[in-house]
Formats: sequence, C-alpha cells, structure tokens
Amino acid sequence: MVYLDQFLVPGILFLLTIGFGVWIARLGKPYHQILFNIHKLIALGGVVFAVLRIIELDPINNFNSLTLGLMAAAILGVVALFITGAMMSISEDEPKGTRWIHRGGLILLLISGSWAIYLIW
Repeated sequence: MVYLDQFLVPGILFLLTIGFGVWIARLGKPYHQILFNIHKLIALGGVVFAVLRIIELDPINNFNSLTLGLMAAAILGVVALFITGAMMSISEDEPKGTRWIHRGGLILLLISGSWAIYLIW
C-alpha cells in the first residue's frame, strides 16, 4: 500500500522549486545567482527524493503500462526542465522558445507525475 505521506517531501520540494522559479523569473535577467543555485539544488533534491520513493515501490513488478508511461513522461519533463534551465542560465541571450519549453516541461511533469502518483496510490 502506498501512502500519500511518502510523496510529501518530493511534493514540498516541487512546490518550493516552482516558487523560487517564479521569484527568479520576476527578478529578470541577469538571474540572481544565489536564488538560482537554491532553485537548482531544491529541484535536484526533489528529483532524488522522488526517485528514491519510486524505487522503494519496486516499479518493474508492480506498475501497469499506463503508470510506467506516465513516469516516462514525467522523466522527459524533468530532463527538459534541467536542460532548458541550464540554457537560460548560461547567457543573456537564451535560444528562442527556451522559456516555453521550460514551462512545457513543468506542465508535462505536473500532469504526468500527479496522474502517476494517483494511479500508484
């Protein structure tokens, strides 16, 4: 049985990551380096905690194909977020569409991740 509190820490870290991201975006470029690094570390911590929770659940044996597909989509969202976040932090002139891809990765992670957690729960 999966309990909601198992995903409480990753969920809180996810919300903190979003909060810091919005804060950083409102401050504009050049990004405040301390806030940006806190944002990255919280995001990384959230991913690590989420992966540890999922490993504890033994996904290969217990999850149906829809849940595994949603997890794959969430992983794709995380990868998009990390890549576009790095691209946005490198220089003043970020490639066109980077922010839209970053926001799309967030939406993909939010929808697929929460749907997968719902199915697991």
